[in-house]
Amino acid sequence: ISAGCLEGVTRKAVMQMAKKLGYKISEKNITLLKMIKADEIFISSSLKTIIGVNRIIKGRQKYKITTGPLTPVFIEQFHKIIQI
Repeated sequence: ISAGCLEGVTRKAVMQMAKKLGYKISEKNITLLKMIKADEIFISSSLKTIIGVNRIIKGRQKYKITTGPLTPVFIEQFHKIIQI
């Protein structure tokens, strides 16, 4: 939140769902290097629900990120909750 992230309804629901699924949730500011080295990154949005991040572009630099196994699980579970 301190980095400009909105306290959205979807964000909150995804975090609660992850906790119920047994995942440890924490929020903190991280560097670009840590994001690039992450096993997986996803974002949540009221319009798009959960979206896997597969690249980061900063200036002319492009960083490819491998889509991990957790994002599809979260998408499936979240859609069950909201009954899509």
